[in-house]
Amino acid sequence: MIQGEHPDFIEIDAASHTGVDNVRAIIEASCYLPQQGQKKVYLIDEAHMLSKAAFNAFLKVLEEPPATVLFLLATTELNKIPTTVLSRCFQLMFTHLPSVALKEHLQAMCLQEGVTIEPDAIDIIIQETDGSGRDAINMLERVRFSTSVITQETVLSVLGKISAEQLLTLFEYVVTSQPGKLLAFLQQINVQSLAPQMIWDMVIDVCRTLVLVKYNIMPTSLTWTRKQAELKQMADLCSLSRLQAIFQFLWHQEELFLKTSQKHIFFEQTLVLLCEQAPEHVVPKNIQQPVRTTSPTAPQPIKNVAPEQQIAPAPPPQTIQTDGNWGTFIQKISTKTDDALLMSIFKQATFEHVNEQKTIITISLPTPSKFFNDKLQESKALWLALAQEIWASTITDITLVKRAGPPLAPQPQSSPLPLPDIKKPAPSPQKQPSQHAYPQYSQQAKPYQKAASSAPSAPPAVFLTIKEPSEWPTSSLLLRHFSGKIRKMDQ
Repeated sequence: MIQGEHPDFIEIDAASHTGVDNVRAIIEASCYLPQQGQKKVYLIDEAHMLSKAAFNAFLKVLEEPPATVLFLLATTELNKIPTTVLSRCFQLMFTHLPSVALKEHLQAMCLQEGVTIEPDAIDIIIQETDGSGRDAINMLERVRFSTSVITQETVLSVLGKISAEQLLTLFEYVVTSQPGKLLAFLQQINVQSLAPQMIWDMVIDVCRTLVLVKYNIMPTSLTWTRKQAELKQMADLCSLSRLQAIFQFLWHQEELFLKTSQKHIFFEQTLVLLCEQAPEHVVPKNIQQPVRTTSPTAPQPIKNVAPEQQIAPAPPPQTIQTDGNWGTFIQKISTKTDDALLMSIFKQATFEHVNEQKTIITISLPTPSKFFNDKLQESKALWLALAQEIWASTITDITLVKRAGPPLAPQPQSSPLPLPDIKKPAPSPQKQPSQHAYPQYSQQAKPYQKAASSAPSAPPAVFLTIKEPSEWPTSSLLLRHFSGKIRKMDQ
């Protein structure tokens, strides 16, 4: 088994054997007894690559396998394995390798292969591969081809990253609002040669680390374990609210960062914006700030003017009593109804006040009418519960009053336009056959005109006769206040 020569151990690559025929061949071969051992072991590597039909063919034998067969399904993407297969298997999750054990393994490999490597370089490789032994070995081999002696600078250059000292210097220029020094430092480290996504993630990581330090929690990552004194010094330069503001700014800009093709320039300008904005309030421009209202100041009289020419000060603007709950009320009720007439009344109305007993809400319209009051009473069951939830449980009604304001200037009435006589339409002039521009086509047009005149006329209009007002509430409400008929439109 150790040498891989046991006849009862069969390893199958599911990435190249994905079809249902391959699975059927495995099932057929598993029926035979083992040759030397007590069980036959089938190791199916990259099991998530099997097709749906292959998984379905596997279900029966996985549910009731032969007593002499053991199936091992190995995968790195568990989410691609169907739940019907997972429910029939005993799942073993392999965790990441411990940093100490992985570091000892890499040092032993370098000693055996004669590779000179610094301990800091190994720490960067382990942190970058997130505890994966295979990825760590691949990265170590990738770095070894670039130089004979592997140092921290070599690994960072291959990854396109900067050191922890450079990252802290970069972040210091941001929190102390020094854009000039920041731009000079970016040119010094040659930011164009770095991986922009790596640098973006490093800035976010140092923000998170400083937040932990603010709460007296020291980081456990290999990058910051030896930089605790520098982290405490950096945490003293900025407040917790500043760190949270930088976090929010980076989250809002990350989508644009991923879409742009000039990521280095975008990253550079993002850091400049962080430097130039307010230290404690770094908020993206697309986030609306609350509007600050100031009380109007009394106008000053004009000096050095004759008494008869002195202009009287203008009266202060009329203040309208508003209530923030009214906007919330309109927003919530618009999600509960599609009645356009009711929503039109609420959106045009202005909140006036709530009485002292908190039982009646008063709103105003320029021209209220009994029709609008009836509409409010008809839909009372819809808005009453919402009003009681927002204002108070004692709200019982909404009163509609006329809005106070200057009267509108009378508009000049224009004379009505003469309406055409629909019953007797004016006959359209017809040209004589002798005056036709093309006499040879005048005779051919007559059959067409005759056929057109015999076309069926439009169906007569159908008007509604409302016998049950409960079935047609809106139509019956309109007929009570307006004269006329309601026509039924064709679908």
